Amino acid sequence: CFLFYTCLEVYTILGMVSSRRRAGYPVRRLGVTAQNQKVHLCAFLEHGEIEISNNQVENTIRPFVIGRKGWLFADTPQGAEASAIIYSLMETAKANSLRLDDYLLHLLSVLPERAEQNKDFEIDGLLPWSEEMKSWFSAL
Repeated sequence: CFLFYTCLEVYTILGMVSSRRRAGYPVRRLGVTAQNQKVHLCAFLEHGEIEISNNQVENTIRPFVIGRKGWLFADTPQGAEASAIIYSLMETAKANSLRLDDYLLHLLSVLPERAEQNKDFEIDGLLPWSEEMKSWFSAL
């Protein structure tokens, strides 16, 4: 962290010098912002369990971003909402390490039967994080 901030101080000084010569100040501004966030920027050096990059998080949310673009072209707001619910359910099932094909097949066969029997049935037992679904459809 010391070496990083030593280099940062040099860049900050260079940024100040260059800002006097021209109107631009991006390097100086970067240096000031980094100085203000020093504690947060050095956290990964003090705690080995913290990832340096957030690639894993970005890769996890990428399907939601792609889905969001698709929802712009839904014919109706209800269709867009239904697509978002299904997509969210699928991603949640993946996050809970369920076998997606088997889980969705089960949902699509059970939901109509339960809705026909009782319009106000509880769906908590069918959600991906329920212990019953994990025991039946765990991919691990």
